[in-house]
Amino acid sequence: MKYLRNETGFTLVELTIAMVISVIVTLTAGIIVVSATKDFKRGNSTIQLQQDLAFATELLTNAIRATAGSSARVYTDQTGTEVVQSGACLKIDTLSLYYKSGRDLVFQNSSGEIQRLLINCVDTLNFYRGATADSQKCLNLRIALQEKNGHSLATDLKVYFRN
Repeated sequence: MKYLRNETGFTLVELTIAMVISVIVTLTAGIIVVSATKDFKRGNSTIQLQQDLAFATELLTNAIRATAGSSARVYTDQTGTEVVQSGACLKIDTLSLYYKSGRDLVFQNSSGEIQRLLINCVDTLNFYRGATADSQKCLNLRIALQEKNGHSLATDLKVYFRN
């Protein structure tokens, strides 16, 4: 009896080695994709934080520059009961009020309408007048933002009034 031997095809060892190699390649590609996704999200979070800080500083700087120094008052909070040298609330004329409420930057207009300009990211908001001769000509501003992931940005500005 003659046995036919078919030498075409793969042995069990060859198939096993090919499967192990393909599993290693697949896992490596998966790790790279997961890492790239995390980096992308972290980058987007950082960009959003930078945009929020730029928005807040531009808004507050423009509001301060548009007023006379004698009409800007700094308060400890939004109740506006006590004028202080340093505080978390800025009232400009009787038209607008900027303050920190929780972790939000809030704007209140003269009719009492409230707008939350930045939500859940304001770590520090402080307005203060310097102890120098130009303290009636300018207002110092410190704003720090912090995301849930712990990344933070801050800036200190000296903004001069229009007069």
